[in-house]
Order: sequence, then C-alpha cells, then structure tokens
Amino acid sequence: MKKSFTLHIDAAVVLVLIFVLAFAAIVYQRWQYNNLLDEHIQLQWKAQDADVNVHYLRGMLKKYQANENSQTETVAEEKSDK
Repeated sequence: MKKSFTLHIDAAVVLVLIFVLAFAAIVYQRWQYNNLLDEHIQLQWKAQDADVNVHYLRGMLKKYQANENSQTETVAEEKSDK
C-alpha cells in the first residue's frame, strides 16, 4: 500500500500566516529596540552633560564664594582702619 501525503489548503494558509506574523513581530520588536536604544543613548549623553554642568557650576560657585569672602574681608579691614 502506497502512502500519500496531502496538504490541505487551509493548513498551508495557517502555516504561512503564522510564519508571516512571527516574522512581522520580530521586525517590529527590532524596530522598537533600535528606537529605545537611540533614546537611551541620547539620555545618557544628556545625563553626562548635566553632570559636567553641575561640576562646572559648583567650581564657579566656590570661586565666586572665595572671591566674595576676600572682598568682604577687605571691606572689613578698610572699615576698621578708619
């Protein structure tokens, strides 16, 4: 007895549909991943820039505070000399 293989059209359609949907889901997830990676990189740069700005501003504040203290001491010395 010879066995024969028959493939029904509805089964073939279901298999193709599953394959296409799986492929589409993979492509969509890859697209989302790339977008999130780009956003992550931009946020990392922004955080690094903000950190550098904070350190710069702290340095400038210390510089101005030191300058302010020296000017205050100078004014106090001038008043005491009078």
